Amino acid sequence: MGGYRGAADGLRYRAVERRLMAMVESGTLPPGSRAPSLRETAQSMGMSLTTVSQAYAVLEQRGVLEARPRSGYFVRRRPALLPRAGMAPGEPPVARSVQRGELVRRVMASMGRSDILPLGLAHVDGRLLPAAELARTLGSCARRQSVRGADYGPVEGCQELRRQIARRLALAGVSAAPEEIITTCGATEGLALSLRALTRPGDTVLIAVPTYHFFLQMIEVLGLRVVEIPSHPDRGIDLADVAQALDRFRIAACILSPTWNNPDASLMPDDAKRDLVELLGSRGVPLVEDDVYGDITFQGPRPPACKAFDQEGRVTLVSSFSKSMAPGYRTGYVLPAAGLGHAILELKAMTTLAGVTPTELAVAEYLEKGLYERHLTRLNRTLREQVEAMRDAVARHFPAGTRATRPGGGFMLWVELPADAATGVTLFHRAAAEGIGISPGMLFGVTDRFERFVRLNCGLIMDGALQRAVRRLGQLARA
Repeated sequence: MGGYRGAADGLRYRAVERRLMAMVESGTLPPGSRAPSLRETAQSMGMSLTTVSQAYAVLEQRGVLEARPRSGYFVRRRPALLPRAGMAPGEPPVARSVQRGELVRRVMASMGRSDILPLGLAHVDGRLLPAAELARTLGSCARRQSVRGADYGPVEGCQELRRQIARRLALAGVSAAPEEIITTCGATEGLALSLRALTRPGDTVLIAVPTYHFFLQMIEVLGLRVVEIPSHPDRGIDLADVAQALDRFRIAACILSPTWNNPDASLMPDDAKRDLVELLGSRGVPLVEDDVYGDITFQGPRPPACKAFDQEGRVTLVSSFSKSMAPGYRTGYVLPAAGLGHAILELKAMTTLAGVTPTELAVAEYLEKGLYERHLTRLNRTLREQVEAMRDAVARHFPAGTRATRPGGGFMLWVELPADAATGVTLFHRAAAEGIGISPGMLFGVTDRFERFVRLNCGLIMDGALQRAVRRLGQLARA
């Protein structure tokens, strides 16, 4: 727990926040009732008045509490719940080329910039990640294995990490031997290698929309065409749409995120995942499954991957630890479909040659010690709270008629703006001029069907600066 302690000490007020929110949500503190005083809460929880005051201030910013002079804090009457976002207008499936690269580059220009609030990037606040613990583990591994760490590792990745990944895959219902797994520079490299191994320029691939914008960028760079089928925020894609596309087009591969799809956080039910694998298998169409958000699940067990239902070896599973552990360590992996591993290894050897041995060894040791599971429990609890806090803020500050998804995992909020508000691209430009980064909905599809959508990152701590940014976004959306 050492790597998380620095962040936890600075965020002790979150325990107070959770306790009060539980009392509000359970009805113990109904709207209009007086909340316990700062002193009462500090004494009952054994915390300082400063820590408790910080929690109350955050809840006041979120609109949960209101301060009344000389009377204390009271539970506010909550605003109407934010309606659930729906699907964008449907269009008949057509094979199209992709031209979204320039817009993607504009959005990604905010990466790493300290003057931009990165609500448009899919990453978790570094204060919530086990950076210190990983750094100690990395230092220890480097000292013990200095010669090995300075040398090239095997193309397929270090054995220790592949062994730990195989153990973790079992939690997603996937049985795999370490020798089948190939480590990659994040999931992005794994996805690119898989698509390159499965397709040739001019081929057509099947995707769900909205979809992860890097899928579209890879498809554009590789000279592929794309057929889009709609994703529903509640259940993902419908198999009838998949069957229709397979009947009408010659599909070389299908690339999907069935578990907490980015950006709409949709989750395909287990039965639908099984039926999808069977349908694609019966047509001889390979599936590339991006499971990068699978570990970030707010309630219940981790959902099984489609690969768990793969009896014929047609599914290639791609994932990484970038979203939940350490994006800078660039530790991802591929579990290739049958017969695809050799092609992926050759492509990896021609691009990155091998992984970064020191970080692979450090992540392997971190996993082996069981530290990741403890971290993940805390992280998922915090991200669930932050998603709810973002929904509350959008409900209060965005124009009437705004809708949003209700994610059960991941940390993306897919927001649908009303017809009389700014479009997503217009809001993106207005926000960028004021130091706020967002992702316009047009990034996540080939056509203009998502022009009234934006994606917001809920991985950032909901502090005063973020509250002010969301409030300003709502004002800009109205203008």
